[in-house]
Amino acid sequence: MSTPVSSPPCCIFCGRPFREQALPEHLLRLPGIGEKLRYVPQCDCYRKEREKEERRRREEEARRLQEEHFAELFKRSRLAPRFAKRTLSSFHPRDARQEEVLQVFSDYLCSFGEVRSKELNGIYLFGAPARGKTHLAAGLVNELLQQGVFCIYAKCAELPPSLRAHFRDGEKEKVITPLLEAELLVLDDLGAEERRDWFFDDLYRILDHRMEWLLPTVITSNLSPAEVCARYGKRIASRIERMCKILEV
Repeated sequence: MSTPVSSPPCCIFCGRPFREQALPEHLLRLPGIGEKLRYVPQCDCYRKEREKEERRRREEEARRLQEEHFAELFKRSRLAPRFAKRTLSSFHPRDARQEEVLQVFSDYLCSFGEVRSKELNGIYLFGAPARGKTHLAAGLVNELLQQGVFCIYAKCAELPPSLRAHFRDGEKEKVITPLLEAELLVLDDLGAEERRDWFFDDLYRILDHRMEWLLPTVITSNLSPAEVCARYGKRIASRIERMCKILEV
């Protein structure tokens, strides 16, 4: 007696009935397997769905790796969690001068890929306290981190104590090296650090290296260029002038 023929199943995606195969009777009698072998789809919906699922899996994996990469870049950037949500678009100018400076930073972000290879590839932003200098610098870092650019945000007031502590441990280069190598370095609030002649030497080394290797540097400060020269000397002041576009806010 032959195995009774059941109605063919249909594709769950397009509804098209499956096609019955001509198979040997002994295969069709196999318990649980025979009916599965009897019919095959007439459409390619299942193949397309497998391909779609594979694309989703690859996209999800790419997103996961991108998020992990960003988390690692953010950790290495030294940007405090308080600044994690600061962006250029979240900066709200209060006057025309702030609007102009915001536009310069926005243009700098958009053209960073081209600007970074030029000699004048940095920004020196100075002005009175509470003018948004730190917000703009942190916002720039955040947005470049999203693009996969290795940035370091360093508060100048914290550099001398960190260098001194690591100098005693014989590991001063652990502090200096990332500042030399970052694709973008932000030195926030230059002039707020304790005055130490030995720090001036380290600062000159950082700026000189970055100028020679065309590595962009953004500096914020309450000091005008003339005050920078008076405090740090002509060597450091000249490096900043050769590396950075000078902006007052």
